[in-house]
Amino acid sequence: SLSWMFTEWALRHRPSVLGMISGAIAGLVTITPGAGYVNITGAFCTGLIAGPVVYFAAQLKHRFHFDDALDAFGIHAPGGCLGGMLLAFFATEEVAGNDQFGDPIKGLFYGDSGMQILLQLYGIVVVAAWSSAMTFLILKGVDLTIGIRVAVEDELIGLDMVVHGHHHMDNSFRPGNSGSRENTDQSKRSDVLPNWIGDHSADNTAEREAREGAPGVSRA
Repeated sequence: SLSWMFTEWALRHRPSVLGMISGAIAGLVTITPGAGYVNITGAFCTGLIAGPVVYFAAQLKHRFHFDDALDAFGIHAPGGCLGGMLLAFFATEEVAGNDQFGDPIKGLFYGDSGMQILLQLYGIVVVAAWSSAMTFLILKGVDLTIGIRVAVEDELIGLDMVVHGHHHMDNSFRPGNSGSRENTDQSKRSDVLPNWIGDHSADNTAEREAREGAPGVSRA
């Protein structure tokens, strides 16, 4: 968390609470492969390295323009791979013990010849290939049946409103609204849509049903 925070601070000239939370998650993800194999020193170094490395990996979504609003892939994928590789450096016989052949499990910094690095790399490649293939098949199956993407207008309105019938934030608590909370009729979509939606706030249930009946129609 701290190494992520200082990295973000150095590059963006200010830290953020979200960044510190993301850094804490990155540390947990990265140490997971090494849990039960590294000592306190290895765990500390793993977390320290994880912050800046995973931070830069999470920024790749801006370069390659893929949708990862919560940095689920940006934190877990590079963090897991990094943790798997760092295990090959910081594993200690005192913590990890012996493998199934009776040989001590230890990392490069504790006398290993480097074979553990190859084993970890092999495992990462196999897991990445399996996960990618299975994820593609699952998403393809969903896309061919119920579809993955929703309508653009539904994205603008917000899926919490479209699917659940209410918005996560009351208008009275948005910036610039000084009024007190009022009893809102949840059946009227226009009463609970936030101000930033603009003309979509005029949407009602009947109009939405008519629009769904003519999917090619768009509104200005």
